[in-house]
Amino acid sequence: MTEYDLSDFLSEDQIESITMGEQLEQDDRSRRELVEDCYDSEGRRIFNDMRSLYTTLQMVNKNYQMLVQKRDEFVNEDAIEWMMRSGEDTQEFFREYLRRLHNYAASVHTLTHHTYTFFNRYESKAPDLHSKYSAELDKRGLGVKVNLLKQIRHYTQKNWEPPLAAEISPAMEDGAGDTLELYLKKEEMLEWNGWDPEPRDFLKELGDEIYITQLAEEYQNEVNDFYNWLRSLIMSSFYDELIETITAQLILERERSTEST
Repeated sequence: MTEYDLSDFLSEDQIESITMGEQLEQDDRSRRELVEDCYDSEGRRIFNDMRSLYTTLQMVNKNYQMLVQKRDEFVNEDAIEWMMRSGEDTQEFFREYLRRLHNYAASVHTLTHHTYTFFNRYESKAPDLHSKYSAELDKRGLGVKVNLLKQIRHYTQKNWEPPLAAEISPAMEDGAGDTLELYLKKEEMLEWNGWDPEPRDFLKELGDEIYITQLAEEYQNEVNDFYNWLRSLIMSSFYDELIETITAQLILERERSTEST
């Protein structure tokens, strides 16, 4: 998994008043102060927590890609070949798909948990961070999709495996394509009494066959855009602390480069 660096969160074109070069030239901190600000400062701690949060987002993206990859194994295969598979072989495929669905839903839950942890940790310094997050979440209508995926995790942990089914229809005419789809049966999902009102209402509005990978794709596009927005909000909330840390890091890197030549 890729390691984030400070430049992933704050780059030269985000310095507001003076260029990065001028910032470095005007910096009069001692080497000891630079080392402390780079490695043991509030800015460094904020950055490390941001890196942890966005590494969790990477995990969500990775689990989503693995879910799609398994779905694609199904839909891209010849329908006749699928129909000729043994029942055990098909069930093994279903079990693996559901395992990946659970991992994906669990990582969405973890991302939300890590986000709230970040807000709680820095509430005294940025008390409106959480409220702005919630308002933007509601504005985008993203909250219900987040809750649906989180509750699918609860569903698989506390109830039973989601009712996964498949449609397999060979092409009946020349030039036509096979039909292969994986979906969850809505009515069986709704038999569980553990749904919160919003996710239950959202499920009711869907068709009888819930194409969960398609829902995941819609959510994933939206959540990546949302966390780009959140990253800018966090950076603006802790601008001074992050500037202090990134300039210290750049000065030390420049000194090491000079010493090695």
